[in-house]
Amino acid sequence: MTQAPGFRAKFAKNQVGALTSSLNIYGGDHTFQGKRPMFKLALLIWVVLGTTIAGVAVLVVVADASLSAQAMKLIPIAAIAGFIIAIPLSFMVSKRIS
Repeated sequence: MTQAPGFRAKFAKNQVGALTSSLNIYGGDHTFQGKRPMFKLALLIWVVLGTTIAGVAVLVVVADASLSAQAMKLIPIAAIAGFIIAIPLSFMVSKRIS
């Protein structure tokens, strides 16, 4: 099967144009409505901050002798609490960055 000359170049140009317009990497008007970019940033910060706070909470449970006796019950509670505590903190951090 033969293709018209320049077909690949035209196809590649259209794909790059579609990619740059959807990602909006070259500036211009924002393509997102409302506060969606801040939400994406907050979600990224939440993943990092939630893991950190949950890890510190689990470390406290394991390191304290009185809490380590109930570690099977307290470790999941500490991890979930760390991720929940990180949600409002990640939004505060993303607002300060934006």
